[in-house]
Amino acid sequence: MIDIKNPSAAFGNWKASEDPKDGTPGQNNSVDGINKDEHAPMLLRTYTIDSATIVAVFDETVDSIVAAKTENYQVDNGIGNPSFAIPQSPLFNEVVLKLSVAFKTKTIYQLTAENISDCAGNVIVSNITKAELPELADTNDIVINEILFNPVSNGYDYVEFYNRSQKIIDMNQLYVSTRDATGALETIIQIKFNSAIIFSWRVLCFFRKQIMVEQNYVVKDPDKMLQLSSLPSFSDDDGILVLLNQNQTVIDELHYDHSWQFALIINEAGVALERIDYNKPTQNQNN
Repeated sequence: MIDIKNPSAAFGNWKASEDPKDGTPGQNNSVDGINKDEHAPMLLRTYTIDSATIVAVFDETVDSIVAAKTENYQVDNGIGNPSFAIPQSPLFNEVVLKLSVAFKTKTIYQLTAENISDCAGNVIVSNITKAELPELADTNDIVINEILFNPVSNGYDYVEFYNRSQKIIDMNQLYVSTRDATGALETIIQIKFNSAIIFSWRVLCFFRKQIMVEQNYVVKDPDKMLQLSSLPSFSDDDGILVLLNQNQTVIDELHYDHSWQFALIINEAGVALERIDYNKPTQNQNN
């Protein structure tokens, strides 16, 4: 813990020990300092449990008493206040909201949160984010938009997907995979993240170590960066990335090769391949 006078137990008040022995049991913390919380919590996003239940996700721990007041939340399109609000332990950065009217598909709603405070007493004036009822992705609804297959030393791969459809899609219903030498799918991994909703014409990036991405790249929209427990391993030279839905239908597939990189790059480590046109074929090298 950085600041023992900071009442919040959130991740922003914790960091790795800087002591040469990697810990300070029975002593003052090596990272001890002032870490006063002067920032109000922010409503980051929502995810949907069912057509009448959504979860509001905040960027830090919120006061569970005020977060449980239904009048602090408002959904547009005639829905209004939820019928109940339940902050989720142990972190209390998520609140389950039960709606009085069910969501409709292909409709983007807005959730407004007001008067929500954190443990230090900082209060949200008004935060707005999207909410919706997701649909199942089909072929080419989502395309592979960027891939880092040759990270810097001690770095990690990442992949980015773009929703080119008019659907609102829950990425938890999708899987990433590779193929073996015979072309059979292998290492099929479900995308598991509570709030991995991807709206129309939006991107989401998935990786294994958030800190490594932030140390090596400029991350302007951290809410679009989602850390997974695992991803398939990608070769530095060439490989295959497959995106599947829960019915094992191939949504998109990329057979990449490091020769696609810009010819004058001396060191390809840490340089991602990015898609140019969402509407041109994934397997077009010139794309």
